[in-house]
Amino acid sequence: MNTTDVCLTLMLPKVLEDRVIDLLLEQDMQRAGFTVCELDQLGREVRYDSVLEQVRGRAHRVQLQMIVHHDIAKNLIATLKQALTGSSIIYCITPVLESGSIV
Repeated sequence: MNTTDVCLTLMLPKVLEDRVIDLLLEQDMQRAGFTVCELDQLGREVRYDSVLEQVRGRAHRVQLQMIVHHDIAKNLIATLKQALTGSSIIYCITPVLESGSIV
């Protein structure tokens, strides 16, 4: 682990999943690896994509996470902002204190 490694977390509408994954693969992020999972987002600032989500009070989202160098995370965010302006993607960049594998 490099001391400038971070965990980049993206939360996005389910309809953008394939498009964002394609963008990440174009940026050669498959080498770094990332995880993808589906979840429900709740809160006051949540943007609902359907009436069903409004009724449920939950927005169906996809979360992607990857551990990368801080500069790579910032470049990925800039790329997403340029390619997907107005798409209501939420991101978070957090420091990674330690990482590894238990085999």
